[in-house]
Amino acid sequence: MLFLRANRPLPTELVPHANLERFAEIEQSEQEQNFVQQLEHWLLPPAPSHLDAPRAGLRVQCEVRPLENQPGLQGLGVQFVLSRPRTGEKTRSLGEVIELTTRTAHEQELFPPEDWQFIQWLVEIYGGRKVNGEPLFLTGSELLQWLARWGHHARLELNSSGATLAFHGQLAELTPHLETAGSELVFTHRLKLPDGECHPLDQAQFFAGPPSLALFGHTFYLLRDPPPHDLLIHWAHRPSLPARKLSHRLLTHLRKNGSNWEQLCVAHAAVPQFVFELTDGRAMLKDRLRNPKSSTIHGSIPPRNGFGVWTGSRRSLDFGSVMRTRTF
Repeated sequence: MLFLRANRPLPTELVPHANLERFAEIEQSEQEQNFVQQLEHWLLPPAPSHLDAPRAGLRVQCEVRPLENQPGLQGLGVQFVLSRPRTGEKTRSLGEVIELTTRTAHEQELFPPEDWQFIQWLVEIYGGRKVNGEPLFLTGSELLQWLARWGHHARLELNSSGATLAFHGQLAELTPHLETAGSELVFTHRLKLPDGECHPLDQAQFFAGPPSLALFGHTFYLLRDPPPHDLLIHWAHRPSLPARKLSHRLLTHLRKNGSNWEQLCVAHAAVPQFVFELTDGRAMLKDRLRNPKSSTIHGSIPPRNGFGVWTGSRRSLDFGSVMRTRTF
């Protein structure tokens, strides 16, 4: 059975006269028109018609707080401050802010458009959850969700300084670093920002994840190839380690993949001391560190049980005498 739009069936007597291709074209045109309207509403949201100036406002105050079970890692506490002319500024819970959308439509006219947009976003994210009266505490993916949506707006205020937190989707990384502490060489890491500048770890704050986020100044960064949380916790108490305690494997890795490590180890170019040549059952061993003519050894290596046994003579480098030798 054919159906019209809105799931209304087409009468049976009209089925022979139905133009299915035309119906498909009309349906596709309506879908495209609906898509254009949604796109226009997203890029050019309609301005609300306020008869009076906004008489209410909503501020989001944030505070960086350490985690109790993971010392050295941070989380972001969030509180909502609602201001009205009669009551002034009062702290409201997440549930009380979401409840504003269930009141009369006149409530929306009291807030600026950007504040009401934020309230509607809270309803989309937390509307189906059970929220209590405690302040929000953001870490990991939930914190990244907030930063990705509001990090480029002046929405998230930092209590300690009054500045706004920012996030521009940039990556930072931890790079190895050597420095001198008194008379000892110590190994540590630095936070390398996208502009190439490096800063000590004690100037940044690291947040629990995943994903791992770092706050430098008032800007958040995603950490590229983040270390385990145990290392971040250890660096919070002891950011450096004496270089003499590093293993040889780690030193080799740092020497191959790092730069400016000459103060830790000096690499010399390898030079062969001996050259061993085997031609037609005769061996020649030349000492590259001395006179090649006086250090030439001749002999033969007949096979014995799968192994070569050296039988020949060697010219002494000191007295020029010939000595009978057996080697390997």
